[in-house]
Formats: sequence, structure tokens, C-alpha cells
Amino acid sequence: MSRRSNRFKFIIVFLVIFSLAVVAQYFSQIFVQAETLAGVQPAIVTTTSTSRSIVVFPDANTTGTQNPVPGLPVDARPQGIAYAGNDRALIADFQTGRIFVVNPTTSALISTIDTTGGQGTYDGTGSIAVSPDGTTAIASGSFSSYHVLTAPFGPSSTRTLIPMPGFIQGFQSQAIVFNSAGRAFIYHFNGISVVDAPYTSISFTIPVTGNVGGSIAITPDGNTLLVTTRSGNQVQIFQGPFSSSSTSTSLTIPGGTQ
Repeated sequence: MSRRSNRFKFIIVFLVIFSLAVVAQYFSQIFVQAETLAGVQPAIVTTTSTSRSIVVFPDANTTGTQNPVPGLPVDARPQGIAYAGNDRALIADFQTGRIFVVNPTTSALISTIDTTGGQGTYDGTGSIAVSPDGTTAIASGSFSSYHVLTAPFGPSSTRTLIPMPGFIQGFQSQAIVFNSAGRAFIYHFNGISVVDAPYTSISFTIPVTGNVGGSIAITPDGNTLLVTTRSGNQVQIFQGPFSSSSTSTSLTIPGGTQ
């Protein structure tokens, strides 16, 4: 199959996922684990404003079994999800200043990370993502900054606050991606900030116009970024190598409104 065909398949999948996210952006996020565990591929769904639950589907390829994660605080509002390796997922708790560490295989709450105080509170809004090597999590929402957490993820995780030239909307749960080499791309109101390990400073920012809370995705080869803006019916496509002068081409979605 040609590289062009693979690219357009990726774009179609991205658009389907984004369409679902627009419908459910205030209520839930769906996360399918990136690698299989014991021959199955777990998936996690969070419900922020309805039942306020974390639900694990033991295998995303089959239907039927749903396992709610017990032991959440009564005021929990789980939203953003990131796979953290070693059979762990991080769940950001919307507007509460917590991150839950969950075992997808056992559907168990392992621990809770307090993200209040210190250098500044991460309130659980926006997006959370983990680097491919599983050593670092980046979380950001509602403020012009991002938080860097180090593994092993748990109550003793260190957290560093880094200024950023824009903020991620509180409901914008798909705004941070990594390429396979560990470079992070953080999509905020003023563009895409590119951050390299150890993630304590911004390398450069790619300008994006018209973003009011869209989503970002990256192709498996790391050479193409796709973003939506929620201000029109287009996907903006950036081709690598990336720099502060990168410009996009637009893909119009017939009949789309966001």
C-alpha cells in the first residue's frame, strides 16, 4: 500500500475521532490503549459531567464487558486520559487538582497524584499525555503554562511548571501529542508549541490561526501534524521538518461546521 494511501487513511480516522470528540467534548473521553496486554487491547472511557466515572473495556475489539473503576472520590470528574506504560493509565480529574493512576487490566485505582500547590496548580482540565518512553507526563489546561511530571507516577512524582505562550481550553482533551522520538507538540490558542526532552523549555511555536479549542494528531512517522480549529470545516496539515515558520495546507470537510 502506498504512503499516500496510508496518510489519507490516517486523516479519515483522525476526522472520525474528532467528530466524536466534538459531540462528547464536555462529557467524556475515549482512550484505546496503544499496545496490547496479554493479547487484548483495553480501552478506557471517562465521563466528566454525567456519571463521573472511569470505565474500562477489557478488550476494545469485543463488546459487552464494562468495568467501572471503584474507589473514586465522590467529587471526581475524570476527563483526560494518557497511557503511561507498565499497565498504567493517567486520568486527569477535571477542576479538582488531581490525577488518578489506574491499572487497565484490573480496573483498579492504584494511587492519586495531588497537583495543587507547589509551583502552581494543575486543575485537571485540558489535556494530559505521556512520552513514548514512559518517563514524563505533560499536562495543561485553562492556563498559559504546562506541567511536567516525572515517573514513576504516583503521590511522590515531581512536578515542574513551565510558562507557555497560550492556553488549552478546559474541554480540549486532545491537545498534546508526542512523536516516536519523544518530541512533544502542545496545541494552544496561539499555535503549536514544540517541546523537547527534558521538556523544561519551549523550542519554538508554530503559528496557527483561528484555534478556539481544536484537536491535534500526528502521523506514525512523525512527519505530519493535523489540527482542527473548531472555527470552520477544515483540517490544517503541517509537513515536517517543523519550525516556527512552518505553514499549513487545508483539507476541507464537506458539510462540516467545526
